Amino acid sequence: MASSQVHQLVVKLRACVQATRPADVALVGLAVVALTFLTTCIYRLYFHPLARYPGPWYMKVTSLYDFYIGVGERRHLHIHHLHQKYGPVVRYSPNALAFNDPQAFRDIYGFKRNFRKADATTVGASGHPDARNTFSEPLTENAMKKRRILSQGFSESALRDAEEFMIEKIQILCKQLINPETEKAKDMSLWLNYLAYDIMGEVVFGKSFDMLTNPSLRYVLDLIDSMVFSTLLGGIAPWIYRSGLINVLFPRLLRTRTKFIAYVAGVVQNRIAAEADAAAAGRRKDFFHYLLNAKDADTGKPLPIEFLFSEGVLLVVGGSDTSLAATLFYLLKYPQCMERLRQELDAKFDSVDEIRSGAKLARCSYLRACVDEALRMAPPGPGLLPRAALKGGETVNGEFIPEGIDVGVGWWALAYNEKYFPEPDMFRPERYLTSDGSTNEDTATAKDCYWAFSMGPRKCPGIKMAYQELYITIARLVYLFDMHPERPEELQKNFELLDHFRCAACLIDFCAVVFAPGKMAEDCANPLLAGWLKEWMDEAKERNSKGYTVYKKAYQSIKACPLAFSHPSEAQQLNGLGPKLCDRLTEKLKQHCERNGLVMPSKKGRRNRTSEDSPPDEARPDEAEQSSPVRRKRKAQPYVPKYRSGAYGLIVALGTLDHESNQAIPKPDLIELAQPHCDASYTVPSDPTKFFTAWKSMQTLESKELVCTKGHPTKRYYLSDEGWEVAEGIQASAGGRPGAAKKKKNQRETTSTRRENASRSVTPESEKRQTASAAPVQPNRLAGAAARRASDDLEVLSISENDMPESNPETRFVRSDGGKLGRRPTGSNSSLEDTIILPAGSFEVKMVLDMREVRTTTDRDYISGELKKHGITATIRSLPLGDVLWVAEVNPLYTNRLKAASVGDEGDNKVEIVLEHILERKRLDDLISSIKDGRFHEQKFRLHRSGIKNVTYLIEEYSISSERSEKYGDALESAVASMQVVDNFFVKQTTKLDDTIRYLARMTKTLKGLYESKDINVIPAQSFEAEAVSLLLERFRKNSPGRAFGMTFSVFSAMCDKSESMTLRDVYLKMLMCTRGVTGEKAIEIQKIWPTPRALAEAFEAQEKGNARDAMISDRLGSTIPRKKVGKALSTKIAEIWG
Repeated sequence: MASSQVHQLVVKLRACVQATRPADVALVGLAVVALTFLTTCIYRLYFHPLARYPGPWYMKVTSLYDFYIGVGERRHLHIHHLHQKYGPVVRYSPNALAFNDPQAFRDIYGFKRNFRKADATTVGASGHPDARNTFSEPLTENAMKKRRILSQGFSESALRDAEEFMIEKIQILCKQLINPETEKAKDMSLWLNYLAYDIMGEVVFGKSFDMLTNPSLRYVLDLIDSMVFSTLLGGIAPWIYRSGLINVLFPRLLRTRTKFIAYVAGVVQNRIAAEADAAAAGRRKDFFHYLLNAKDADTGKPLPIEFLFSEGVLLVVGGSDTSLAATLFYLLKYPQCMERLRQELDAKFDSVDEIRSGAKLARCSYLRACVDEALRMAPPGPGLLPRAALKGGETVNGEFIPEGIDVGVGWWALAYNEKYFPEPDMFRPERYLTSDGSTNEDTATAKDCYWAFSMGPRKCPGIKMAYQELYITIARLVYLFDMHPERPEELQKNFELLDHFRCAACLIDFCAVVFAPGKMAEDCANPLLAGWLKEWMDEAKERNSKGYTVYKKAYQSIKACPLAFSHPSEAQQLNGLGPKLCDRLTEKLKQHCERNGLVMPSKKGRRNRTSEDSPPDEARPDEAEQSSPVRRKRKAQPYVPKYRSGAYGLIVALGTLDHESNQAIPKPDLIELAQPHCDASYTVPSDPTKFFTAWKSMQTLESKELVCTKGHPTKRYYLSDEGWEVAEGIQASAGGRPGAAKKKKNQRETTSTRRENASRSVTPESEKRQTASAAPVQPNRLAGAAARRASDDLEVLSISENDMPESNPETRFVRSDGGKLGRRPTGSNSSLEDTIILPAGSFEVKMVLDMREVRTTTDRDYISGELKKHGITATIRSLPLGDVLWVAEVNPLYTNRLKAASVGDEGDNKVEIVLEHILERKRLDDLISSIKDGRFHEQKFRLHRSGIKNVTYLIEEYSISSERSEKYGDALESAVASMQVVDNFFVKQTTKLDDTIRYLARMTKTLKGLYESKDINVIPAQSFEAEAVSLLLERFRKNSPGRAFGMTFSVFSAMCDKSESMTLRDVYLKMLMCTRGVTGEKAIEIQKIWPTPRALAEAFEAQEKGNARDAMISDRLGSTIPRKKVGKALSTKIAEIWG
């Protein structure tokens, strides 16, 4: 019964279905779709977790409009407009939020955040985990392994190796810009792209793409644009790939993408095939060298081919450049900025060859500011890179983001946020410079609110290379050329970008630029000859031909020659250019003249007169037709080591042995003989960061067969016949006897020092110290420029003969009948007669070295040991201030008399009088640290209060990274200038510790010669309070400028004590300076208005809470000069502490 009922029901249903019309089915389906869409819209508008965030309703409902905007490549502008309309948080897609706040940037892209890369950034990647590149790979352990491998290619050593090739390509660009065979006005967006790809080819694949010189190879740019655009589409709408609509909507795009992938595959395969040949030929290590030689950390096998290919795609795509074009665009649009940059470069560099990575380029603060401002106005990636919140969600700028929601910060929207960058549409590099009207707060905001190359674990690994290329290229273009736009009206608009969803953006258009040679014309006197030699040199390099070195030598010679040749044959007088090469240049010049309709210059004949007195017309008429005589083969010049280098000392030492007996000596004896003739140590590295000593020069001498060895196991060294020729030549130039070279050097030092002191004796007091201190230290050399030997010889002291005391026989010690010293009593109005005069000959000048001044913690006696080799025995003790000072140690005959006159130090067996010189030694890294933590200003304050007249601030070079040098370059430059101009310190720079030791030895010898023949006025130990000594010394020196004054070591220690000698005012100032941002000058200005802590606290209490208290100090000190100005932010911070 039941089964029959079921059967009847099935029959009825089947009849109903057969009776239903197709139109009814379609209508039902349409109703279901409409209902689903309506339900989705209602949910996304009112019930979605992001429903409360503002944004256009149609973008909340569907991502189709976002796709439409993305196809037009204006997505970054649209998001910026949404922020302007809706605020800092905008919902631009059903499941995505956009921010334009720097804190949101830190929260999303910083370290240890609960986000992963959104699906939009991984579209198009293969499912194979090794096929993804570092851009599309999620931040997994596998991705971190890849980034560590890639970091080798962007290391400091790799960038140094790549710099020469980078500069070569920039030189080719410069020649192409003024090449008469190309168009006069250049589209710089294209030419700078050619440059970027050629550099990328050299650095990454070891082979240039030759886009600068070969127009037929420039088709790759179109392929790259198609590849990037297809990635953009997949990132905004992944369904276009999954559904296959990409083949229907954009068939040409897919074809060009395929061509690009095939092109990159060919480049990578060729590079892999060339690795074995490159290793055998000893070629440089390009980026792919590190990838091909890396091993998988887990398996120990080479990296898979999928990974190599995917990284090749990323590197080729990332090679396109708009930052260079943007910087040049805005420099042309704002000619005042171009002129200021040109003035900075002209002041820093003497020639274009000096424009390369290093201290000088790092000190070009305005160049860095121009690049940073261009990166802000034209970001490398103007759009946003979305991140998806993981399980548990995350907080972004105070907003909780649930799991699965995409968030991001648009680079363009952040860069043009008026809250952080006032007048964002104006190109103002000055916003990054504190000395140009911007306060420290303004500069900090500009630097801390924008990251052109992202931050955190996803920070662009090639940032150092990008800045290196930007700085060198822009600096060389501005230094060499006079540029102006062909159509100035095109500069009225801003630099426009296409949002290509990658680490580089593409230029829409750029005005054509006309280049005038400028300094380029002065760069080489024979540009045609140099250009042809450079072309042949590059061809030889591509073929790995041995002729590369020949052409390179000839190219360097003709480029350095200041004389212009009318015919190539005249170039034979240069080193490296022989008759064959000159004939080839002549043939090339003939072709050039025929092609351009020019007259071929005639070859000048050589005239040989029969006598010196015969006139020119008496020469034989056929002489002009005679060919030049065949040049004789030049004899190889013997090797001559650099003066006082490691090799020089070894050869001089071995040259003192008996030549006839073939005498040989072991290494310890050789080092003992060689050390006096070498500036560096043979046993200890000159720099703690290095691991080789001057003894390494022995390898060079042995390889050149100048030194031979015998004996085993103890080696003994002696000179070969060639080595004796070099040694005899050195001895002959030094006067023919061993040690004469050093003696002559010492004579020169003494003569030059005496001449310098004599010249300073007529220098006015107001100009004396600034003249002396400006020479030894230039701020632009603080991070690695070698100190000149001449400056070491001349700039020992910042002192003139007028500063030194004259011997005064009438004021010597007076012996009374009792054998005691006579001294007038002390009163409140003390005069010069209250001091004790220590006569010349009664003391010896000695150097006191602080016991904490060591080379390393394991080598504490190195400095004192090296000083002994220079004849200086230093006293080692703990100093209360400074690292080195000089004292007059009184002879025992006078010690008891001084103590009886209350001058000696109680409890000591000897009396030491602190002289008028103190030295503070700072290594470059320590100076940076002291500036950061405030010790720098505190030490200067104590040096001023020490009572010592002449302060020498010695800065010793130390290896620091270029990034750190660039970051703190302005601070170092400001610190040095402040010490020279404001503090009146003598600033001295040395390149290494050994140079410092030699400087201290010379300074000690000079002070001994100046003081030991003079009288010294000594302030008694018990006559005055410690805090009054400084004022007394200042008054005495003003009233008696020709005398020398000193104090006992105990008085000096009391004056330098950090706590005992402090007054209430000192304590108050230090309390104020505890607030970050309050410098010594600002603290003094505050103390002038509110003289005591109580006065300041009562002043805050008298103000109403809130804005009145916050602005109390800024209202009073907000209009003073910049270094004493207290801004609103700092005033608020002080009010929080004191109010």
